[in-house]
Amino acid sequence: MNSDFKLINGLNIYKLNNSINTKGHIHEQLEICQVIEGSQKIKIKDNEYILNTGDTAIIFPEYLHSYSTCDNIKSKILILKYEPEIYKQVCPNIHILKQKNYKISQNTAGDKSKMIFNQILTQTDNIILLSCSMILLSDLIESIDLVQTNKLGSLNLTCKILKYIETSFNNDITLKDISHKFGVNPHIITNIFSDKLNTSFNIYIGMLRSEHAAKLIRSTQLPLTVIGELSGFGSSRTFNRVFKKNFNITPKEYRTLHKKTSAM
Repeated sequence: MNSDFKLINGLNIYKLNNSINTKGHIHEQLEICQVIEGSQKIKIKDNEYILNTGDTAIIFPEYLHSYSTCDNIKSKILILKYEPEIYKQVCPNIHILKQKNYKISQNTAGDKSKMIFNQILTQTDNIILLSCSMILLSDLIESIDLVQTNKLGSLNLTCKILKYIETSFNNDITLKDISHKFGVNPHIITNIFSDKLNTSFNIYIGMLRSEHAAKLIRSTQLPLTVIGELSGFGSSRTFNRVFKKNFNITPKEYRTLHKKTSAM
């Protein structure tokens, strides 16, 4: 997938020249997806949408979501991922809020949001990019309907399992461990991953470990061997193989890229 990837403190910016195809997943980042050109299918929890040119989706942390491509449609997509230390500056009580809508159509988006999206697409200065992204996040959160909720009490089994894995992936956890934790047959958990997430337990936990390793690479100077261990990888060989599968570059190359972008 052709893309332009930029790392700024607490913010990841992806400018993609194709639509996205990912399996169901959750993560601690807040994510914004805008279709610059073409179309993009997205599923957030049990809600499916087709985003067309100018449409935007906002995905709160720990919301189950996936992307799929629209056949024979060439697309350009902008993805913004905000780390907790960034989005909590805009919405500190986000953990007790629930989204009632996820899609912001081009027709309902405010002029300010449209202008800021254009700035993000064309701007090269990191400070201005980060400022624009923060203003955009604030503007979009104000434009969606939110309700206060006891989030943990409302999670279904799938999200409870994913939340548990998200907090335990750097340990040597197995399907049997999860089965014991939630009192369900391991086959049920396997079916959740295959039927609802279109992936496997091993692929999913490898993705979480890779994302955690990437965060440590960005935020620390720890040796890569230590980062691999802290992220739950059993060996450096496995760390390199799984990380490259998820990021298309090795951990060493990722660290080099981060150093270059941070120095700009």
